[in-house]
Amino acid sequence: MGCSAQAKTLSSSRVATPSPTIVEEPSIEKVVLVARFEQETALWWQVETDLRKDLRRPVNLRTISESVNRSRATITRSCQFAVGMSPMKRLKQMRLSMARGLVQMSRLTISDIAERVGYVRVHELSRDYHKQFGVTPTEDREQYPRIYRREFGMPFTSDARE
Repeated sequence: MGCSAQAKTLSSSRVATPSPTIVEEPSIEKVVLVARFEQETALWWQVETDLRKDLRRPVNLRTISESVNRSRATITRSCQFAVGMSPMKRLKQMRLSMARGLVQMSRLTISDIAERVGYVRVHELSRDYHKQFGVTPTEDREQYPRIYRREFGMPFTSDARE
């Protein structure tokens, strides 16, 4: 093998080594933005934890902001950062989620459920429930698998026929 053939063999057998990666230090703006995001979301989770303790309590943005001594804009921004929606939409979502669990797994009347999750009027709960889940609370209760209700010791009058 000649010198030129040997050189070709050596050059084709070499493995390219990756160039070293340069890691940039995050800019102060990025660090501040991340810290602010973490503070804002932590604030909302604190607020949400307090709200969940008693969903029947009448609440509006003013009472929420006063309870944590922050502005309405700060509460709205923190909720938007944390869950991607306004505080009042999030509160409605929380109430409806709790209502659905109670509809499916409890013996409470729909009126009692409405009161327990903070609805003053049953028809408002039914309207919002239907909009959110596509069925009324009563329809949802009837559709929920009877086997689960029996398993948890919750027979309903419609179960007595079986």
